[in-house]
Amino acid sequence: MLELRQISKTFNPDTINEVRSLREVSLSIEDGSFVTVIGTNGSGKSTLLNAVAGTFFVDSGSIHLGGREVTRWPEHRRASLIGSRSRSRCRQASKQSTRWCRSAAGSAS
Repeated sequence: MLELRQISKTFNPDTINEVRSLREVSLSIEDGSFVTVIGTNGSGKSTLLNAVAGTFFVDSGSIHLGGREVTRWPEHRRASLIGSRSRSRCRQASKQSTRWCRSAAGSAS
């Protein structure tokens, strides 16, 4: 299970370039769920996923993976709890998943 509890992230705080990317985002995703994150450019989709992965630390709130509080864990430590589906694995799943994986992979084919 993935659980986000009121996570917030501001880049370049207290400067003219300040960007409030995430504001008190809360989310729960059960194991085995399939989730699609949709939004316009600059809406925080990548920031949300990078926060979960541990690419940077959030300013406030907490992140829980598999029942463990991982908010301050570095990226390499979280890796064992986070899975991703490669294009070859998607092809094995279904035609619909294959289409999604192709669009998600972009020009990396």
